[in-house]
Amino acid sequence: MPFRLGAAAMMAAILSTLAVMIARAVIDPPITPDIPGREAFLFQHLILAAMAAVILQILLLWQGRADYRTGLVWGAGGFAAAVVAPWLALPHLPVGELPMHDPAALLFWLLTVVVSAIGLWLLLRGGFPLRPAAPGGLQARLGGVVLLLLPLLLVPVPDWAGADWAGPEMPPAAHDASGDPLNGLEDDGAAVMLVVNLLFWLALGLASVLAARQIVHRPAS
Repeated sequence: MPFRLGAAAMMAAILSTLAVMIARAVIDPPITPDIPGREAFLFQHLILAAMAAVILQILLLWQGRADYRTGLVWGAGGFAAAVVAPWLALPHLPVGELPMHDPAALLFWLLTVVVSAIGLWLLLRGGFPLRPAAPGGLQARLGGVVLLLLPLLLVPVPDWAGADWAGPEMPPAAHDASGDPLNGLEDDGAAVMLVVNLLFWLALGLASVLAARQIVHRPAS
C-alpha cells in the first residue's frame, strides 16, 4: 500500500504540474524567453504537487472513496490554504510563490498553510457551508475561524516578510507599499497567478482522484 500511495501521488503531481504549465503558457505566454523563471516555476509547483498529492492520497484512502467532487473540494481547500492565506498574511510576497530566499519567511509561510488547512477542515467538520451542523459543530466552526485569523494577527512586519524579494516573475504590485493584498489584483500579473494557481490546485485534486482510482483502489491482479 505505501508503494501504491507513492506511485499515485507521483502520478497526480506530474499530471497537475503539466496541466498548470500548459495553462500558464496559454493564459500568459512569455514575450521573451525566461528559462530560469520557467524552471523555477516548474520546480516550485512540482515540489508543492508532490507534497500535497501524498496528503491527498492519504485523505482519500481515509475517506474510503475517491470521487471527483471530493477531489475538487480538496483542491479548492488547498488553493485557499496554500495560496490565498499566505497571500493575505504576507502581501509583500508574489502570489503563490514560496519565500525560498528567507528561511524565517518560509517557516511563517509553512505555519500559515498548516494552520489555515486545519481551520478549513474544522469549518467543514462543523458543517459549514455544505451540510447542517454536526454535534459540536459550533465549537469546530469557532475554532476554524480563530485558526484562519491567527496568521493575520501574527503577521510579521513588512520588511521581514520578504519586502526585498527579487524572485523570478514577481508582479510589480507585490511591492506595494500599502501592504494591502487586494491592491495586487489591480496588476494583471497577480490576477494571472491567482488563476494559474487555482487551476493547479483543482487539477491536483482531480488528478489525485484519478490516480487513486487507477493505482490505489484497483484490485491487485
